[in-house]
Amino acid sequence: MATSIDDTQAVAANKLRRYRKAAALLRKWLAEPEGYDERTWPALEEELKDSALRCRENDEPAA
Repeated sequence: MATSIDDTQAVAANKLRRYRKAAALLRKWLAEPEGYDERTWPALEEELKDSALRCRENDEPAA
């Protein structure tokens, strides 16, 4: 199946939009106050671990 020029351009435009969005997010992240990640990561990491544990406990088959 041949790809039309319009399809190729649409794919390229979609990639460009995603790249621009990623670049904007990176610029926003770099502009955040110094130390924010270091202060917030421990609490976020703990919550993620607790959430993963709860999910695993809920997925275990009944004995």
